[in-house]
Amino acid sequence: MKLFQLLLTALIILPALPLCAQNWFDAQKLGEYEEGYIVSAEGDTIQGRILYNYPAVMARKISFIKAGEEKPERYKGKELKGYYFAGNYWESHEFNDGSIKLSAKQKDHIFLYPLALGKLSVYEHYFAEITDWVKYEDGVNKVMPSEPRTDTYVKKEGEDFVDLNHIRFMRFHKGMSKFLSDCPALATDISEKKLGRIHIVEIAKRYNACEH
Repeated sequence: MKLFQLLLTALIILPALPLCAQNWFDAQKLGEYEEGYIVSAEGDTIQGRILYNYPAVMARKISFIKAGEEKPERYKGKELKGYYFAGNYWESHEFNDGSIKLSAKQKDHIFLYPLALGKLSVYEHYFAEITDWVKYEDGVNKVMPSEPRTDTYVKKEGEDFVDLNHIRFMRFHKGMSKFLSDCPALATDISEKKLGRIHIVEIAKRYNACEH
């Protein structure tokens, strides 16, 4: 009964969370190994296969089989610079994702998916999956993930990550135009609402092309 209540609570709460994930996740591939590569902490690229897992799991650790070998090895964010898998490159960063094991000043190494890179970078952090009831041919109902959930973060060079849901961006146009005030033309377009939250990748590209 308690398990049912927990699942029901998850189904109610999760849809309220922000969704902006890239549409690459395929639950049918869970448990399979796909071609990819890792980039070691020393910067070496190592080809092999990576286990298809839940995105929220792969944001913290991966299972990797080196080309020509059979035994999988597991890597956490602090052990790699990044990895390439299913058309996505994930970068390892020191990051506080708000989990209960970290205090406000603590950081962990998390794999983040970059949407834009430069003086202003944009990243997606995968933290949960939406769940759906799926009825299989044997008539058994099971809860299966259907879509990953993410938060979107921006990061200026030399500064820390800032969640787009942070209080400074609650009034997005005012907050973002102030955040990017060193690029006046872009800041004006944002303050005049020509660009909004959904244009964050375009905003980053324009900022990165701006003369500072």
